[in-house]
Amino acid sequence: MKSFLTVIIALIITSSVLHAQPLIDPSVKGSEVSGSCILRLKPKTGEVFHYRVSTKSVVSIKNDDDLLTDLMPGLKPIDKASFSSTYFFTKTVRGMRADSAIDFLVHIDSVHSSVDDNGAARSFTSTRSDDCKDAEFKELAIYAGYDFGFMADMHGNIKDVYGYYMVVDRLYANLDDSMQTEENRNTLSTNTYSALEKLFFHTVPYLSPQLVAKDSGSTELYDEDYAVWSSLSFPMQREIIRKVARYEQRGGKTYAVIDANVNLTPKERVLEEDDYHTTLPNFTFANKDIHYVDVATGMMVYDRSTEDISYALKIESKKPEKSGKSFATVSRKKSETVVELMR
Repeated sequence: MKSFLTVIIALIITSSVLHAQPLIDPSVKGSEVSGSCILRLKPKTGEVFHYRVSTKSVVSIKNDDDLLTDLMPGLKPIDKASFSSTYFFTKTVRGMRADSAIDFLVHIDSVHSSVDDNGAARSFTSTRSDDCKDAEFKELAIYAGYDFGFMADMHGNIKDVYGYYMVVDRLYANLDDSMQTEENRNTLSTNTYSALEKLFFHTVPYLSPQLVAKDSGSTELYDEDYAVWSSLSFPMQREIIRKVARYEQRGGKTYAVIDANVNLTPKERVLEEDDYHTTLPNFTFANKDIHYVDVATGMMVYDRSTEDISYALKIESKKPEKSGKSFATVSRKKSETVVELMR
């Protein structure tokens, strides 16, 4: 059986852009320079950027259940899985709109994926036609070869994603006739928008006005409902801390190196519903990011994001006929996303 690392290497080797190399190597430090800069997203119309975005995740879950067996028969007492996906795509600057938003055209060149589900390993690539027909991969492969668009403001906030309805049409056509409803089409549209927005988000740094000189930074705090398990969401406080670690020069260009840390803290750990009492006794969330941003254009050159989420959750029945029955799960997910601007 192939190891997970072997599968990843094979996927990279078989990519259609084998010749491309990352623009910078973060393991080799550039020459640190002093000064400050107001960072803004300002690429020139017609500029072309080639990206590789790779994500790998490892999940381990332990379940103890005598409550949800009928509703979720696929639950396993112990579940372990690893996943990876790699996108190669080309991003072209279409121009600047009247509201100063930058308009990007994105062509997804190829998509690659691997799965190791409790020891059963499988790998896929959109460069193999048979893989694109596989039920496990075809919804991911469907993005390959298409053009999409998105707009971002000068601070790196994505304002809109467009040009994705041909993917929605194909996904909808793949549904059984009984599932082809307006509600399901709207769900597919929302999910497709979100998937593309998340992918493009990785390649656009957030350029806060407070990120100017070395050691300058910003802190944000806001509340949100965070989905912990299935559709169960708990109120959380999100804290985002960003700081300019340094400025570097490499190959005649200046880059801002920005550190970012994200933490989530539960504001409540108990949910009361008509039929269930749910508790969240343990929850930790930590995300660490390092960005390399081209000072001249504000474009992301390199990003490495690591995320570690772990929790324990318990659902207890309030129904008289299921008195004493409960579902408990302990989960940990570690993931890493690396974004590289290619030469």
